[in-house]
Amino acid sequence: MIKKIAFCVIINTFLIGCGINNNITTTVNNGYCPWTESFNISNGGNPYCVEVELTNNGGGQNFITSTNYKINNLIISVTGASNILTPTNNASMDPNGCSGSNINPGASCTFYLKIGNESYAVNSFESITVNINYTINNSLFGESSANKYFNSSFNLFQYTSIYLVQQNGFLWIHNTAGDSYGWAESADIVNNLAVDTNSFGILYFGGNVGIYPFAPTNYTSGKSITNNGSMTGGTNNIYTSSGNLYATGLTGSTGLWSYSLGKQTWNSNSTINSLTQPTNTNANTLSTSGNPYFAIGGQVFACPNNTSTSNSCQVEGNPIQGVTITRLAFNTSTGAPYTGLYAGTNSGLYIESGVTPSGSASWSKITTNISNTVNVTSMVSNKGELFIGDSNGNIWLIENTSPTTPVLFASIAGNQAITNMVIDVPGNTLYFTKGSSALLSCSLSQTNCLAPTAITTILPSLITNSPPVGLAIGSVLTESVVPFYGTI
Repeated sequence: MIKKIAFCVIINTFLIGCGINNNITTTVNNGYCPWTESFNISNGGNPYCVEVELTNNGGGQNFITSTNYKINNLIISVTGASNILTPTNNASMDPNGCSGSNINPGASCTFYLKIGNESYAVNSFESITVNINYTINNSLFGESSANKYFNSSFNLFQYTSIYLVQQNGFLWIHNTAGDSYGWAESADIVNNLAVDTNSFGILYFGGNVGIYPFAPTNYTSGKSITNNGSMTGGTNNIYTSSGNLYATGLTGSTGLWSYSLGKQTWNSNSTINSLTQPTNTNANTLSTSGNPYFAIGGQVFACPNNTSTSNSCQVEGNPIQGVTITRLAFNTSTGAPYTGLYAGTNSGLYIESGVTPSGSASWSKITTNISNTVNVTSMVSNKGELFIGDSNGNIWLIENTSPTTPVLFASIAGNQAITNMVIDVPGNTLYFTKGSSALLSCSLSQTNCLAPTAITTILPSLITNSPPVGLAIGSVLTESVVPFYGTI
């Protein structure tokens, strides 16, 4: 479904701001990438990108019909953030050849700026200065030198947010500017959330019927990307890796598919048909080499990644008898005899040992402490720690040096289940949800978290009886000081 979403602070146009001096006019358009003309869920909807149009100002001091007064030797640079792609450091940001070019009076040139990777903590606010240096031959004005050097600059801002989606499609966006909340997808039951941190910063919701992109730049949902004759129907698992979105079909016959985030098309011949049954919801992880793992019942499958020529998933050891696998996690720094693969189940936590994926691997139950249902596992922190959340409100920490010894990190009052977790690696913070009522955080600089911080500005009581099904972290590049807040 295509849905344009209104919000409280109305911006009537994507033309957010202009900077003008005597020589050039700069016009900044949020949400446009160099490839927007070829593919995009919605014009102006890409959170990672801005478009900049430079015009050799027709009303400035250099407006003379002679081509002697063109702008020369254009150089574009950025200060204030280390993760911005510019025409200077990435040629794809300059498809029109603005950098180093000459711009005649009245003419213009368009270039792009883009977030290259996630580098900042949730709630961070990075002020970015874009500098444009150039020369103009203005000797006809009586200047002693034929070429004069000029500079023009304007500001951009980078916000890093945490996204929380509920099963009914209600989305929360929390950052230092405030909170946004509302239905991002109201026509489906949402199972999971993924954010594209490789290409555009777009969110993806996996539902029972389809997979839906959502642009936090302009609050726009796109139609399901599964309605294109390739992968059809809904999904139990979605995740992003190395420029691709991976999805397992809601029915086993659909298999596993990969979707190119850079091209926004399903990869040809990407289907893996050997997953003949529906995978367990949100039971997925990645190996050290980027191979996806999924679970069906009590059996784990190791599947090829998008670069492999194989079209078949392999059983990962013997099935874990008498359990349903609820979550999978991979600690890449765990040493032998363990492979680093963990399986959370409805009766505790298991660890794999042996050779993988030959089928000879075996599973051992970690009997220390964890006996409840494992509702969620989280990615490894920057110190090689794995976090496990159970149905009794406990969060366990497993260090890579003690892979079978969980240590209690946090215990939440009321025994509400830990339902989602995500690690903010730059911020060294663990974010998690308990039950369906709260978003909390714990600093990972401490050995335990006796008093988690409640994100009090988010008001889950507005939408009750719908569990959170996904947490993700992503950034937005914008010319607006306050990008968004209020009701979606």
